[in-house]
Amino acid sequence: MIGRDRELRRLIEVAARSGPDGRSVVLLEGVMGIGKTALLNVAASRLAVPVLREQGVDASAPLHAARNLVRHAHRRSPERLLEEGISVSDMASRCIRYLSEHPMTVVVDDVHAADDASVELLEQIVSSPAHGATMVLAHRPHRLPPSLVSAARRSGFPMHHILLGPLSDAEIREITRTGDEDTSDIVVQRSQGNPLFAHTLAMARRDGEDPVAWLGPPGDGWAVTLLDAVRSELDALPADARLCASAVAVLGTASARGVGVLTGLSDARLAAALHVLKQRRLLADLPDRIEQMHPVIRDAAQHVADPAWLVNAHRSAAGLRGELTMHERIEHLAFLGGHQTPKESDSVIRAAAPLIGTSPATVVRWLRSTTHLRDEGRDVLLARGLVLSGRPREAIDLLVPLTTHPQHRGESRQLLAHALRMLGRLEDASDVLARRSEEEDLPLRLERATLAIMHEARHPVDIDLPVDGDGGAAELAGRALRAMSMLNAGDVPDARHEFAGVADGLAALADEQLRDIVDTLAVAGWSAYVLDEFDDAIRLSRLGIRTAERHGRSHVLPHLRAVLAYSLIHRDRMREADDAARTAVVEAGRFSTPDIVPLALTARVLCAQWRGDVAAMRERMAELTRAVPSTVPWWRRTTESAVARIRASLEGGGAIPVQPEVLDATVAMRLLDRATIALINGDAARARGLVEEARAESVRTGLRSQRAFVGILDAEVALREGGDALQAANTATESA
Repeated sequence: MIGRDRELRRLIEVAARSGPDGRSVVLLEGVMGIGKTALLNVAASRLAVPVLREQGVDASAPLHAARNLVRHAHRRSPERLLEEGISVSDMASRCIRYLSEHPMTVVVDDVHAADDASVELLEQIVSSPAHGATMVLAHRPHRLPPSLVSAARRSGFPMHHILLGPLSDAEIREITRTGDEDTSDIVVQRSQGNPLFAHTLAMARRDGEDPVAWLGPPGDGWAVTLLDAVRSELDALPADARLCASAVAVLGTASARGVGVLTGLSDARLAAALHVLKQRRLLADLPDRIEQMHPVIRDAAQHVADPAWLVNAHRSAAGLRGELTMHERIEHLAFLGGHQTPKESDSVIRAAAPLIGTSPATVVRWLRSTTHLRDEGRDVLLARGLVLSGRPREAIDLLVPLTTHPQHRGESRQLLAHALRMLGRLEDASDVLARRSEEEDLPLRLERATLAIMHEARHPVDIDLPVDGDGGAAELAGRALRAMSMLNAGDVPDARHEFAGVADGLAALADEQLRDIVDTLAVAGWSAYVLDEFDDAIRLSRLGIRTAERHGRSHVLPHLRAVLAYSLIHRDRMREADDAARTAVVEAGRFSTPDIVPLALTARVLCAQWRGDVAAMRERMAELTRAVPSTVPWWRRTTESAVARIRASLEGGGAIPVQPEVLDATVAMRLLDRATIALINGDAARARGLVEEARAESVRTGLRSQRAFVGILDAEVALREGGDALQAANTATESA
């Protein structure tokens, strides 16, 4: 490690502190070939704590950059977990528990190349306060996923930044030792302090080549890239060695058998070729596997290969069932692109479908490779992947012609509406859903009804839903939506009657049935929450989250997590509630559903309030104040009322909101917010009047939680009015 003593000491010092008192995040930054991997190798060999290594690879299978951690935590492969429908969130939770029980240093090299599922899992781990790991993330400049940086900041753990800069001229000379002053000058100048570049140039000289011939003399202004230098080195290899280098590049990590299948070399010629590559430090000298020393070598080795040979090599790799996982084999089929046969394309499509909720970017990449063949079902799946990957414009181009397809028009119109909303084209989205046809599937009708309810539909007649009477998905969804419309109008008794048995019925539905009504699960969760059925609300929201994650209905995830957060608050599970609300805010940004953000942020403020954390309340209130107000009327009323009350409590008083009161099912809670502000302002008489209004409303609705809050605030008002302190305390306690 010439020239890296200071960085090595710092990395070892920080990485050795894993455990509850030493958790941190280390960002190791440097350009390609600067020595990040070498530094990590040396540090890992000297650390006294366990080290778990991961590697990001461009265009890799889902969870490739977290596969070892997932394997340790679950004792099963990521592929198996994904096939079983286990969500990335559930995998992350298990990994967090594993790391809390087994403190260690987790190193992710080339995290900038990690697949989206790995990034999501790492983000959840990094942001969690519960794990016992030091996370070391190595990346190239300006390419660290922003979500990982945000997650590291949210965690509150110390963050350390180690930047690997160029080595000095003297250090480059010591590394290369060409023995030729002219060549040494060229190497120093051209490598610009990059040790891998310098080594590649010096190696060419040792093999009898003249670097001046392809570098040019010093000072001539011709800059040769590192990739060009490595390609030149590979071009100079013996034919068998060059063939083996390309085969290893295709496979990534391989066995001798796998390389032999792709090259067709005899055992003796294969062994000789691999020996040459190891001697030249183009392959790592590992006892159990074969892999290239550096990603740039893999890129260069594929570049020098014959294109026709590459197609055959990837097709051969796709057949290595004993060597590669199913997802790795699909990656090789995806490489074939337009060379795929119909059977191969069908394999890619079938493999992509289960990943839509966990790795939409992988789904898009795989399905793009099949578009030389016509398949409308594939196009719908591809459009969903594009929407989930934040690429709505591309999705719209695919979806418009599909909205009239007999088999796919319902799902296509739903997706198209969501893509339009992501672009802020709300009227266009409403028009897409408003267009009625004689034959419409259930999900489309539910989408239309859900939007109507969110925007204050106040009577069941406004909701166009079937009632099949058999307790199936359609009937249960319709009852949940009708119950919510009744709550919009403040009709709690009828809503309770309509909602009776819905939670149990929904929980008993099969996965495929839930997939088609997942948006309704969020509405059902809110219905249960407003009706004081908090355990049912928790159950329904978690059921909805699992369903949405499994089937790529991610637009509804922030909505479901908000339901979960508010319901957990009522069960005094503040940490879980805070996590759910925080995730809702993150996912709302990821999936372009901003309406839920103020409501989720309000839940985070409430969690801090119930914990008595005034500093967190102020910080979260500032974030909530900056948020764009929700366009959903009920959510906006709830947020504005809570914000006014909390601001008054933080500032010692404030203005009481003056607005026409809408008689929905939660008007009593907004009246209590006003009463609280009046009490803080010292106006006990006005507070008393507002409490009595809230009491009358709570009696009308029959909701126990509202009566409880009325009783608590009534005791505080009585105390301000000069009442007996002990009696007031007893009243508050009984109400709670």
